[in-house]
Amino acid sequence: MALASRRRGLLRFSWTQNILSNSNCHILMKTLMVCCAHNDDHILGAGGTLYNYHKKGWKTLNVVWSFGESSHPWLKNKVTRDMRFSEAKKADRLLGIEKTFYLGASEGKFKEADDALHKLQRIMSIARPSMILTHSPSDPHPDHKAVFHYVIEITEKIGLDCDIYCFDVWNFFNVRKPVPRMVEDISMSFQHKLRAFRLHKSQRMTMLTMIPAMFARALSGGLLFGYKYAEVFEKAR
Repeated sequence: MALASRRRGLLRFSWTQNILSNSNCHILMKTLMVCCAHNDDHILGAGGTLYNYHKKGWKTLNVVWSFGESSHPWLKNKVTRDMRFSEAKKADRLLGIEKTFYLGASEGKFKEADDALHKLQRIMSIARPSMILTHSPSDPHPDHKAVFHYVIEITEKIGLDCDIYCFDVWNFFNVRKPVPRMVEDISMSFQHKLRAFRLHKSQRMTMLTMIPAMFARALSGGLLFGYKYAEVFEKAR
């Protein structure tokens, strides 16, 4: 995660420098991009898979729409942003994520985030990922739904023909009609996923429900497909 500069206490990022610092990388290796609403969603939904693909030699990128500053309403936004940024940096490093981009959208206002949408389009246009992981359109969280629809919209707009797979965060046990799936064996990487999530120490209250749900989802996916732990994704395109 490359921090370009600080100005008036706000975190700012140089998008072009961030993406182009190794501009030919995507030609030499495949790129997996995860697009999520908040900076721990990708761990909950795809942490084991991200680590696996890193170990396979893929370049892994993380695009986060919001800093999640509303998670601590009693703190100033800058304090929450800095805290969550620091936690996410450590967690993403553990998972082998090469770069993380924050789009700077406000929680609950993704539909008004035109600037974030332009940034996402530029990042995708340059990175040209081979695969994208993102939220499920059936996730009940409105920000998660919005991210899914924007990912589809931007990839179609720039003519990016890549596989798009969806993960659940708030649908703990989701039964749907049979659809094409990708199943990733995370038996060897589940502990990395768990450790990465626990690095988000500011989310202790969330951990009370999400860690048991993480275990349950990984166990049920493994049971269905013959592994100890598995992450299961639905193919969106």
